[in-house]
Amino acid sequence: MKIVREWGRDDLAKVYVVDTGRGLVEMVESLQPPLRREEKWVLIVSTLYGCPVRCLMCDAGGEYKGKLSADEILWQIETLVRRRFPSGYV
Repeated sequence: MKIVREWGRDDLAKVYVVDTGRGLVEMVESLQPPLRREEKWVLIVSTLYGCPVRCLMCDAGGEYKGKLSADEILWQIETLVRRRFPSGYV
């Protein structure tokens, strides 16, 4: 798994596109200004490839390809944590 694209702002929110080898997924980190990262840091990780519901207002539907493995989900969390906290201690 590897990050193939990222965009956003470090002081507000960043979106990362990850190639898992089975497809692309997104993971996100965000802050709630004026709080510091140490006070409130939100991580959003993908658990599915696409979505089977196909809501018209959402861009995740259309090509549902199944669930991510537990290891793929944990990789997202650990990667986001280690980018900001290299020791792994949050």
